[in-house]
Amino acid sequence: MEGTVLHHHEHLDLYVNGRAVTVPAFVGIDQEAGFLTELHTHDASGIVHVESPVQRSFTLGQFFCEWGVKLNASCLGPYRGTLAWWVNGRRMHGNPALLDLRQHQEIVIAAGRPPTTVPSSYDFPVGL
Repeated sequence: MEGTVLHHHEHLDLYVNGRAVTVPAFVGIDQEAGFLTELHTHDASGIVHVESPVQRSFTLGQFFCEWGVKLNASCLGPYRGTLAWWVNGRRMHGNPALLDLRQHQEIVIAAGRPPTTVPSSYDFPVGL
């Protein structure tokens, strides 16, 4: 992104009833029109890119809006019910959509039964 002032990356893991759900490639990117939004993915690795020409805060909810998937304390897309979520292995409470995105967070959201093991970190590629 030309003129980028803010640039960091987070990793997002999603689970529904203990099964991993893929965060798709090209969220926030229109390849035909040749543009990308400040919150986007390049591939299906779960890495969320935050790139902005100005210093400001971005939330996980804003990323989900770019994706077109509803997220709040009791909703993950079509799933309705209590969500469990973690940041860097620490159990969180409240609405995950309000989470401020920060460099190298490992964010895990589980709808229904959580995974057997909750990831607490992610091995980001060199340079990210």
